[in-house]
Amino acid sequence: MGTTKDVTSAASGSTFQALASPALNELPTQWSQRPHPIVNANWFSRALLLWFDPLVLKGAKDPLTEDDVWHLAPPDTAAVLQARFQGAWTTAKQTTSSPSFFRALLRTFRRDIGVVLALYTASSVLILLQPVVIKSLLQFLTTESATAVTDLGISNGYVLAALLTLLSFGSVTIMDLGMVFAGRLGCNAKAIVMDLVFLHSLSGHQSCTSSGDLVTLASVDSTRLFMCGLWFMWTFLSPVMVLVIFVMIGFDLGAWPAIAGAAVMVALMAFGVLEGRAVGAIQKDILVVQGERVKFTNELLQGVRAVKMYGWEAPLQAHVEAMRGQELSLLKAYHYRRQVSSIALLVAPVLSLALCLVVYVAQGSRLTPPLAFITLAYVNAARTPCSSFSFSIMNLFDALHSSHRIDAFLASSSTTTISTDTPPSSAPTPCPAPNNISSKPPSTPPLIHMQSASFQWKKPSTEAVDNPPEHALKHINIVVDSTPSLTIVVGYVGSGKSSLLSAMLGDLHLASGGCHVTARSVGYCSQDPWLQNATIRDNIVFTDQVDNTPRYNRVMSACHLEADLASLAGGDSTEIGARGVTLSGGQKARVGLARAAYKDADLYLLDDPLSALDAAVATTVFHECIRNLLSRTRPVVLVVNSHYHLLPFADRVLVMDNGAIVGDGPLESLASTAFLHLFSSPLSSAAVSTDSMTSSSATSESTATIASTSSTSLVVAEERKVGHVTSQTYLTYFQASGWNGLGVAMSVLGVFVLAQACLVLMDWFVGFWASSSPFLSTVPYNNNATYAGIYVALSVLALGLVLGRSLYVLHFILLCSKHLHAAILHNVLHAPVPSFFDVTPVGRILNRFSADLSTVDNMVPMLGLHILGLVFQIVASLVVCAATSPYILLLYVPLGYVFSKLRFIYSLTSTQLKRLDATSRSPVLNLLTETSGNGGGTTIRAFHAEDAFQSKARAAIDCNQRFDLTHFISTKWFQMRLDWVSVGVVGGVAFLAVATKHSMGGVTAAGLALTYAIQLTIVLSRTTMEYTYMENVMTSAERLDHYNDLEKEGAITQSLPSSTIQPCPGHETALADWPSQGAVTFANYSMRYRAGLELSLKHVSLSVR
Repeated sequence: MGTTKDVTSAASGSTFQALASPALNELPTQWSQRPHPIVNANWFSRALLLWFDPLVLKGAKDPLTEDDVWHLAPPDTAAVLQARFQGAWTTAKQTTSSPSFFRALLRTFRRDIGVVLALYTASSVLILLQPVVIKSLLQFLTTESATAVTDLGISNGYVLAALLTLLSFGSVTIMDLGMVFAGRLGCNAKAIVMDLVFLHSLSGHQSCTSSGDLVTLASVDSTRLFMCGLWFMWTFLSPVMVLVIFVMIGFDLGAWPAIAGAAVMVALMAFGVLEGRAVGAIQKDILVVQGERVKFTNELLQGVRAVKMYGWEAPLQAHVEAMRGQELSLLKAYHYRRQVSSIALLVAPVLSLALCLVVYVAQGSRLTPPLAFITLAYVNAARTPCSSFSFSIMNLFDALHSSHRIDAFLASSSTTTISTDTPPSSAPTPCPAPNNISSKPPSTPPLIHMQSASFQWKKPSTEAVDNPPEHALKHINIVVDSTPSLTIVVGYVGSGKSSLLSAMLGDLHLASGGCHVTARSVGYCSQDPWLQNATIRDNIVFTDQVDNTPRYNRVMSACHLEADLASLAGGDSTEIGARGVTLSGGQKARVGLARAAYKDADLYLLDDPLSALDAAVATTVFHECIRNLLSRTRPVVLVVNSHYHLLPFADRVLVMDNGAIVGDGPLESLASTAFLHLFSSPLSSAAVSTDSMTSSSATSESTATIASTSSTSLVVAEERKVGHVTSQTYLTYFQASGWNGLGVAMSVLGVFVLAQACLVLMDWFVGFWASSSPFLSTVPYNNNATYAGIYVALSVLALGLVLGRSLYVLHFILLCSKHLHAAILHNVLHAPVPSFFDVTPVGRILNRFSADLSTVDNMVPMLGLHILGLVFQIVASLVVCAATSPYILLLYVPLGYVFSKLRFIYSLTSTQLKRLDATSRSPVLNLLTETSGNGGGTTIRAFHAEDAFQSKARAAIDCNQRFDLTHFISTKWFQMRLDWVSVGVVGGVAFLAVATKHSMGGVTAAGLALTYAIQLTIVLSRTTMEYTYMENVMTSAERLDHYNDLEKEGAITQSLPSSTIQPCPGHETALADWPSQGAVTFANYSMRYRAGLELSLKHVSLSVR
């Protein structure tokens, strides 16, 4: 194994840092500056993937960075793909009331599917012709004369050997090229899903879709559709290939042996389909539990400060692990049943061959070596469609369940417009028109007009007719015209003040009445300001691309942010961290208000932006910003939960109670009514806040968090290793099982050796049986029955050993998944806030607990078992070929050198591309969690910034997809060249068999060698590819293991010496370590938030008793 090292240089992280930053005008542009080489490649270069050579050679010499990888070809970009899909989706919605995402996806890629199917079919035809050539070659070898009569009419052995080599070369090359197209199709389907998640999450009405579900859709479900795209064709092609194979067997052995073998094959394939359906149902349950776990983990990470404040790490970790326990129970059932189905299809050719031969000899026919080995070659040719059928069925059901989840998501995100009338229900007499609103219709349409409008948070469903959801707002009557004015909304907590603003923004479903919103643009400030992980200026300017410095300066002054900026080394270019973690509550409120004020809008909706400010600051900001800057030129609707001393300055006061407007008019008209009991606290009262702009100490304290930051960049680049995945990564993973890693590895190898030996013995026994066939009639007892019984017994034994080895390995792999998650969850929860959570986006952390963990849970068991089986099959093939024809060892030397050289060059490039792929996935999930949580979607929609954020999301998706697709093509580049090495083995064995016709060891040896050599063309490349893919998958385990080395906080509890504990009088028998008094003492205490920053507290001494 090679070595790895961390790479977090600025050069390698520039693109990802740009994607992580929400500054929409600073997106990388180099992607559109580098044309994809396939655009100018000729047909020969495209067919043999020669255009990909430069990148592989570059990766073998130097570590790859994102700048070394070409941008996506235009047809593969998210915007173009989404446009294609929307055309199919629109057609589906027009033709049926319940459109299917999966059918629309098939319609979108019907031409691509046709190309892949054509290539796979051509390759399959060439594969099926190879046993015919092998039969003629064996007929040539069994003939003593120089000229032989063969089924193909070719009497020259060298011509037959050359024909077999050409067929082998053509079949593998066309198949690999088809996989390139299939992988591209899968990557495109994955991009469409991720783009749809962003598109519909930004559209609103997502109350029924949690951020955890969104992350699962974008990471897990999209990956399942990628896998379906890769294997989908085999769902139809495999049965056809198997049918053709048994028809060809019928021409050689007769109808009944072929029918018997086909019956076994069909039965096992049907069993695989049924098991696949059951496994798909389990997978559906896994996705539900996984979504809940990811959702809770996201909430846990978002509120990590509160968790640490109250010392909740242990109970919340236990809760997550309990959810993880449910997930692991389902994963165990999923993998066990999946393996049973896979093994049934894996041994289907073996059992079919056994039954074919038993029925053939039972008819009294004589088994000859050519017939035995041509049947064995045909059955071995069925291994590929059978194993591929297993994968395709599993992935198809997984994709269908994911598609159903996407259907539900798309249905939930369909909006109910608030700009059209619905028949109003019976309602009480509406509140009288406010005194300051003329009864005469305005000359221009009002910005907002609600008439007997009732709203619900959740969209009513047809299933909820008997139990409709409760109304959030009831019988609302309000008109807001374009006249500059200030409307203040008051009421009890939970009375519906914020819901009223949400209804104006269109975030509530209109249940009855009428609602018209004509405001073209809205300046919105939420009660808990949604801030991005960006600079202060980027948060205020938001998506506005016009440089309006004068207005920006006026807004900063009106919101009293100038003093804060003066204390920052980077000024307004200082990054404020995820959710503005480096700002105080008052600073967050003023930045959120400044963003709304900077917007040149028709209407301003402000949801209690003054609650985090004390009376003095609130009054100043209210007068300078809300009154003077905004309401003098535009209408303003302001929610107030405190600071009632500001009510006399309102032109209009709305009083809310229980979701209804119970008072509407100037304060004077309401003063003599009973409405004032709803806000009966003294008008001069105000909430006390720690943020006081008039207090120098408060100002210093509020800015201490960011004032000490010498750099404007807060988020650190994500760690990324280069080079091979080391053996230590595998050892660490195995040790996570709780057992000795080396001992587990050796025991696994032992059971695989035993199973493979039994499989080889079965194939050898077929040749031995056929060679002994001429002498069976000379003995007094029926040796055919004896031999058939032995062969059937070997088949059953092989089935048991193959199943046993799989279940044995799965046991340890599931233990690894369980302990690995528990370890990293504990380490993350005990990581320091300043040096970890403040500089690490939540999406990056969540990527570990979603995509990376899902990869380890699902791909490691599947790939691990498959790779081990293929490795031992390769060893068996090479040993059999060498044992039957020692001269082939001379060919192994150059082919082995080419193989090792190719693998060394490729593995360096592939692993780096996979790491780039994993790293580029974090910005996608980070942007998704950032925009879907804490009112982000509401703010984006209020500012009509959906298109800007969708463009940013598509840039992040395209960045991730260019690495994902490039990595996949690199695997097929390598597989194609390895297949050519395998073709060299086939040609070598065939030519040696002809050259050593009278000295090779008989037709049995030649037949066995040719049969195993043909297997090698399929197995060698697949094994190496899957091993390399396993290395890539292990980069996810590597990324998880990185969190085992996180810096940890100090102990939550600390034992004190018994001498410091004084027992209470009369309670001397109490526990010796029970404290009798508490105290907090700081003596000359200084601290900084993390290494490299200036001191935030200096020489503080205090004592609290």
